[in-house]
Amino acid sequence: MAANSTEQPRPCPAGGGELTPAGLPSPAALRAAPAATGVSGFSDAGGAAGSVSQALLIEAAKRRLIINPLIAGDLKGRAAMEQHARAHGTTAATLYRWCAAWRRGGDAALVDKSRLDKGQARVLISAPWEAFMRGAGVPREQMLAIADELVRVVRGLWAQQGKSSWHQVAILAEPVLVRLTCAAAGCDEVVAQRCSRLMRRFVEGERRFGLVAIKDRDGKAFYDRTPSIKRSRAHLMPGDCVFGDVSPADIPVLRPDGTVAWARLIAWMDAATNMMHITGHLANKGGGVRREHVALSFAAMCAQAPWGMPKRLYLDNGSEYKWQEMLDAWAQMTRLTQGVFAGVWEPNAAREQYGVVTRSVPFKPRAKLIEGAFGNLLNIMGWHPSFAGSDRMRKKVATLGQGLKPVPVADLKGFLGQAVACFHSIEQEGHLQGQSPAQRMAEFLAQGFVPTQANAEALAFAFAETHECRVRMGRVQVGGMEYQAKELVAWDGERLTVRWPRHAPDAAWCFKGQQLVAMATPTPVFAWGDQAGARHAARIASEAREVVEVMRGQVAWLDPRDLMGEVARLARVDLVVDEAARRARRIELTPEAQAITEARKAQLLAALDKCQPVDRELIANRHALVDEEADAFRIWLDGGDDDAINKERTAA
Repeated sequence: MAANSTEQPRPCPAGGGELTPAGLPSPAALRAAPAATGVSGFSDAGGAAGSVSQALLIEAAKRRLIINPLIAGDLKGRAAMEQHARAHGTTAATLYRWCAAWRRGGDAALVDKSRLDKGQARVLISAPWEAFMRGAGVPREQMLAIADELVRVVRGLWAQQGKSSWHQVAILAEPVLVRLTCAAAGCDEVVAQRCSRLMRRFVEGERRFGLVAIKDRDGKAFYDRTPSIKRSRAHLMPGDCVFGDVSPADIPVLRPDGTVAWARLIAWMDAATNMMHITGHLANKGGGVRREHVALSFAAMCAQAPWGMPKRLYLDNGSEYKWQEMLDAWAQMTRLTQGVFAGVWEPNAAREQYGVVTRSVPFKPRAKLIEGAFGNLLNIMGWHPSFAGSDRMRKKVATLGQGLKPVPVADLKGFLGQAVACFHSIEQEGHLQGQSPAQRMAEFLAQGFVPTQANAEALAFAFAETHECRVRMGRVQVGGMEYQAKELVAWDGERLTVRWPRHAPDAAWCFKGQQLVAMATPTPVFAWGDQAGARHAARIASEAREVVEVMRGQVAWLDPRDLMGEVARLARVDLVVDEAARRARRIELTPEAQAITEARKAQLLAALDKCQPVDRELIANRHALVDEEADAFRIWLDGGDDDAINKERTAA
């Protein structure tokens, strides 16, 4: 039913439905409840008697009909009187008493009078305390105020601990009573202590306020005391809702190394039929059930369970079930099967939602119906000779003075299969109404139910985690494992999307966008000196060369030098250079600077006479060589060759 629906819940017949958690009594109801020592506190007895109820008048008429034979004298003798009394479920003495009352007051005397002080305290706190306070001249109203204050103190003590005995609460409350008594009566503490003893009835009457302490200290105990609502599973089909939980097998087994271990059972129960699918897990020492183990069990359930793929999951709140990939996988299954699987997950009605996961609330086993089924299954498993029970601190052993008697894993596996089959054949009460889980499933199959199951390959891909990984040397690393494929050689250095099934890590699918690049397998590890490793290295090297040759055939070969000239031509680089040269402004020397330059040259020429012939030629042509090299570089940029450079130099 939708959350915003205005439809009212249907009334549940007696014994129908199942308990699920509800809210608490309202605080107003708690405040309005009568105290054990009086209605809403303490008050004096008194007041007029209430009117006779209709029920009492009816009871008086019944008694008159019973004693009519006695009044008329039809019954003679003790034996006849006792026989008449037994026939009406009473005694002869009671009949004589009713007759005497009728003769004194008629039919009205047959009505039992209610006490005028019914429901009110005969004493406030205790008889000795009340006698002492009266003797000290304390007014009645002040005594009532002290009693009311002490009631609040006792309630507060219960509300802070909840599980204490009444004697402990009384011991802690008595100092308060002593202090109030001394203040009211004006006496010494030693005198007040002798009469300030709390009665058990006074303290026990407020024990119900221990619910406050239970709420604050023990969520499980408080949950067991809260009201519940009832829900029906009669409308569910197989697979509509599946419960998941983990429980110990309570049968010790032997690990391969000879140590004793306790297997864990990962169980799934169909809400419509109570049929169960269980996979076992034997963890290493110090280990436990992790997400990949739950995923592997879930995949096996989807592929093998009679109810097929579930539409709704009700899972435990443990970390092993906090698996987001389980939610995303259903959308993947719809895409992978081209819509074949989507029909199962489509809403059958406007107010129904499928493909969702509900997490159980901690300390609320009432809503996890699989725990009750686990209890029934453990009763069957208790027939195993090595069954140790759920109390690990007080293990049941076959022989006194001896330890546990572990069994091989194969023994537990075979026995577990027999126990589950036996569980499916036993009639159950509740919503099955005397049918066994197998009978209820057979009934659904006869009505045309068709389960939807998926193979292991599709489930492994659908329930895979998604990671972004960079390819290195034809390999990717994900989940602490390394995978390789020859197709990954072509994507070296690229980041790919890798789908990795945690529960079945024998393959990893690598994607580039929506394109499947490769299905990588775990990288093998060889022993040092193993010739198989050398052969494997040669094979993957050959595969890498094949990948390169395939890539070589997928390219077009062009001369980059031709392309560079084409790029420069298309970009009109020569036009830009010519235009820049045309627009350039030349810097000329001033007459003063020219005179300085000429003087410098004259000094150089004067020095030539003192130099050797070769040095004289180099010094004379120094400026000319620089100019020639600059001209040669310019010509090379324009596309000239060495011959043109030499010709131009000769002409110069």
